[in-house]
Amino acid sequence: MAFKHCEPAATIIERLGGTSVVAKVVDKNESSVRRWRLKAPDGSGGLIRDDHDKLKLIAFARKQRIRLTWNDFAPRGR
Repeated sequence: MAFKHCEPAATIIERLGGTSVVAKVVDKNESSVRRWRLKAPDGSGGLIRDDHDKLKLIAFARKQRIRLTWNDFAPRGR
């Protein structure tokens, strides 16, 4: 059975360089970041809920010249 990651977290993590990069940016362990991509109850269902984390990720993306906006964090059709 194929494992499908939840959006938008999966795309954001991939776009920024992967779980380890994102974990360092937001100062969290990799397992916490991985859970953003998992369905509830094991994960956040693809949502990155903490606005401080979102700000850190947007700032990092700008420095890396990667397009990332607040709209990219919005839940997508389920």
